[in-house]
Amino acid sequence: MQRPRKRLTGRAAAKILVGPGAAEGDLGRARRPAMARSAVNVKPRSAGMRLLLALAVLAAPPANAQEFVFAVTAPSFRVTIPNLPPLPMKPHPMHATHPHLRFLGAEGAYSISVITASAAPGMSALECASAILRTLDARPNVPPAAELYRARLDEHTYVVLYAAHLPGFLQLNAHFLSAAAGTHCIEVHASKIASSPEEFDPWFKSFGKAKIEPD
Repeated sequence: MQRPRKRLTGRAAAKILVGPGAAEGDLGRARRPAMARSAVNVKPRSAGMRLLLALAVLAAPPANAQEFVFAVTAPSFRVTIPNLPPLPMKPHPMHATHPHLRFLGAEGAYSISVITASAAPGMSALECASAILRTLDARPNVPPAAELYRARLDEHTYVVLYAAHLPGFLQLNAHFLSAAAGTHCIEVHASKIASSPEEFDPWFKSFGKAKIEPD
């Protein structure tokens, strides 16, 4: 029998703002995926669409925290994620057959993957983030859209946060989303195996200064 999922409440719950939001728009509500989970090409949705931003409770990283920093070429960008250890990154083992799967790192309870999907020409970070968001509900162990907490971190970086209840343990997840060079959509998926629900709050509050930026 599957364990019922618990909805996060209290301090980990999101505040919801409805409306056009920031000048470029906000990360939208999840809908049925526009592409299969293995697809590598993404296309923007219509610009006039009203979007919903669910702001996660994000805080500045504590002093002396670890930081994950990783640079990628072709396309060129740099990933900085506070409060994650500097994992050793290697070429993804499936890169030869799935070129959009670029890098993978794992150590202890943490893992990080870097994905660079081909995009329609000129897609913005917002358009890429919205396109990737629409694929999440087709992926294994992703909870319902109401339990995904979404935020715009800066003009280049969006994040989707959630906890997955898996057999015997909890997995905390963060998807950092962006665009690069007007040719690719960027997804950096970080996860952590949690030993107890008390780790929810620290995870949800860790990434306010995470960023994906041109390198």
